Amino acid sequence: MIIRRAVEKDLYEVNAIEQGSFPIEEAGSLDKFEYRLTNFPKWFIVAEIEGKVVGAVVGRPMSQRFITDEYYENETVPEGDALAIISVATDGEFRRQGVADAMMKYILAEASKSEFATSSLCCKEGLIDYYSRFGYKLIGLSKSEHGGAKWYDMEMVF
Repeated sequence: MIIRRAVEKDLYEVNAIEQGSFPIEEAGSLDKFEYRLTNFPKWFIVAEIEGKVVGAVVGRPMSQRFITDEYYENETVPEGDALAIISVATDGEFRRQGVADAMMKYILAEASKSEFATSSLCCKEGLIDYYSRFGYKLIGLSKSEHGGAKWYDMEMVF
């Protein structure tokens, strides 16, 4: 498995993985992935196995402590010393094989060497324990209503 920064040719595969990983209301679209790659290329990570993209983690800098809905959109929002993890997705065929773990470890190692003081993400209740393994702490119910889901804020201090 190779963990690397995404390039433009990866976007269709990343979009297909995202669409297969989230309900339509929550999934990022191709135009959102194009925006994220253009504006935050350092924080757009993919996993590749035998030449096939099998997962992606997308982050973006933010100026506040927790993620709000505009950070999922193609909006210019202030950048700061927090890294928002806004998408973690793995191809269904490769789930539970360490792909997401490897991508998360990579992006968090890069973030800890960078200008970031913290990292935040929103997740559903069933993933709280998973993200805790990386050092994230549960803060509580999120203000985010992205896709109409119930989200929980988690934060890590570097």
